[in-house]
Amino acid sequence: LETYAPSAWVSSEDFRYDTAIIRLGENIGDVSGYMNLDWQAASYHGTVYFAGYPGTDGYDGEWLYQNSTQINSSLSTQNNICHSANLIEGQSGGPTWILKNSAPYLVGANSFGFQQAAR
Repeated sequence: LETYAPSAWVSSEDFRYDTAIIRLGENIGDVSGYMNLDWQAASYHGTVYFAGYPGTDGYDGEWLYQNSTQINSSLSTQNNICHSANLIEGQSGGPTWILKNSAPYLVGANSFGFQQAAR
């Protein structure tokens, strides 16, 4: 088992680097399945999907929760996909994906949220 986290996250918890990689000693995808990988956040439009094991707001962290919503292209950047879904504690680290020709493509990991105030 090997782990990696960017130094900008470890030293200052800069949310732009809130990622980690775990290398397992076996190909777990042979059992659980694989997703394709893609990354062009600023060009994504349409629906984004996400999943995780929420542990607050009436959830106990034992069951997988999956949902989808529309991507907010006007707020998305090269490094962030913005959407209006209400992700809750326990879903961090879960996958964010899109569908291309009905196949899932991993495009990110659930990390942080913010609310834009209405004006």
